[in-house]
Amino acid sequence: MTIRHATARDRFDYENNGRLTGDLARASWLIDQSAWSLCPLLPIPDSAMESEIQRRHPRADARKTELLTREWLANSRHHIKGLDHAHATFNTGVQGFIDSATYGCSSVCSLPLTYYHVPDVARIMGRPHSTPEDAPPGSLAIMELPTPHYTVEQVSQQISLAKSRGHYVAVDMTFLPVSTMDVEVDLTDADEVWISMNKAWNTGDLRPAWRFSRTPRPDALTLAHERSRYNRDSMAAWKHIIASRGYDEVVLRNLSVYKHVCDVFGLAETNNMLVARLPGVKWEPMYTENWNYNDLVGTHNLIAHKGRHFW
Repeated sequence: MTIRHATARDRFDYENNGRLTGDLARASWLIDQSAWSLCPLLPIPDSAMESEIQRRHPRADARKTELLTREWLANSRHHIKGLDHAHATFNTGVQGFIDSATYGCSSVCSLPLTYYHVPDVARIMGRPHSTPEDAPPGSLAIMELPTPHYTVEQVSQQISLAKSRGHYVAVDMTFLPVSTMDVEVDLTDADEVWISMNKAWNTGDLRPAWRFSRTPRPDALTLAHERSRYNRDSMAAWKHIIASRGYDEVVLRNLSVYKHVCDVFGLAETNNMLVARLPGVKWEPMYTENWNYNDLVGTHNLIAHKGRHFW
């Protein structure tokens, strides 16, 4: 049932339900009169980039774009080791990669409070889900790097542990462009690597993403890529971004602002620039019990609106 509120303020107070208080509540209201404007892990608004993406729809050669992508990754501030996966597949979002990998396994594992979609997909496909330590040998292990609830070192150790137990390891580096620190990423033990644009840049429904794998994956995504049946607008958006923006541009442009808003609002920094830590914050309702944003505050709008209001 839809609840009608007399004023926007009434709706805000109802949806906020005391979650944000003080200056954070004030900031959320000033940004867009929404109690959800500080929901974590959303890209920083960039109207110029968003309009450019929507305006440009040229065809992009997949092989040339793949090579440019590998070069783009290699030129980042991070030390990425072991990305010698020979096979590349383009898709609209990493969800298809999750579905394919999960469908092809007998058991799935991931770290708690990472990758909220994985346990849900495992459940509807009838695959057992557990942590890497508890999973039977030969399971699919999906790791998110970086992820705000674990250090890069902890995730790297879990990747090595998963491989040592005979798991098939997939590493999602979607959030690496917005890492708040330079990191060493060792992908030697990764069977698949996923990267996507829709967390560092707001690509809307285009959601361009790549999968790099050591062997060709036996799925429809591989066939679609080989036959150039991927979303061409999505590919064009990817090519435009890597041709016009450096891998580290979002962080280089906004990291000092992130630190500023954390200081102003009393937030603790994390390894992901799109989120900061604030113990006690509860985000409800969430559409899955496998993930929540509790104890986290989204910083994307605080960064974008710095200087427009009181911060």
